[in-house]
Amino acid sequence: MLMVFPLSAHRVERKASLVLYLPLDEGKGVLVQDRSRFRNNGTINGKPTWLPGKRGNALRFHGAKTNAFVDVRPSASLNGMGAHTLSFWLQWDGQGASWSPLLTKRPVDVTDPDQCSTWVRSDGRFDYRNDHGTVFANRNVRLTNEWTFLAVTHDGKDTVTFFIDGVPAGKKKLTKAASNDGPFVIGSGRHLAGDFGAGTIDEVAIFDSDLTAAEIKELREQGPMVSKRAK
Repeated sequence: MLMVFPLSAHRVERKASLVLYLPLDEGKGVLVQDRSRFRNNGTINGKPTWLPGKRGNALRFHGAKTNAFVDVRPSASLNGMGAHTLSFWLQWDGQGASWSPLLTKRPVDVTDPDQCSTWVRSDGRFDYRNDHGTVFANRNVRLTNEWTFLAVTHDGKDTVTFFIDGVPAGKKKLTKAASNDGPFVIGSGRHLAGDFGAGTIDEVAIFDSDLTAAEIKELREQGPMVSKRAK
């Protein structure tokens, strides 16, 4: 499936594929729908709070107070991540621990290595980590109740690029991790094993390519434009 940005359709030639898109617009219940063609739907665990989001609704996570997370079960479309992009909107409330795990892909066995994860720490540092280490953006996320768009890419080799509100925020070297068949989790660093994040999250998306700076900017402005095939 092609990723379509209406303002610059010619960029679709890169054939970036949207493998997960959770608008988090349900507003109730425990199921969240993936609007990509892969149907990687999620299940809410614990008691996050439904709130108005950046677009539609969003989920607020309360850290260890409610031990809440969204669990996306293992899927072949999420397992073989070479080059990839993780993106989401965050409204930080300053209530997390010294780290605040937000998106994580790792096996159920927490002793196994991370495939990838991204966190925002209590001092505002935005990171990306895998089994080979942790790297940080060159500037911090605003620790306020404002919505901030965060994205991070890995080129599938050894380069991680951060974006804050659509603006590049540094390139760092980090060897890619081996893929695994574990779940993808929103709001927790370890599947069913603690390290719960805090803050309000909206519009979670994963692509199986490292989007360009121009594509990240348009993703922030337009959101993932899901084709008819994906609906």
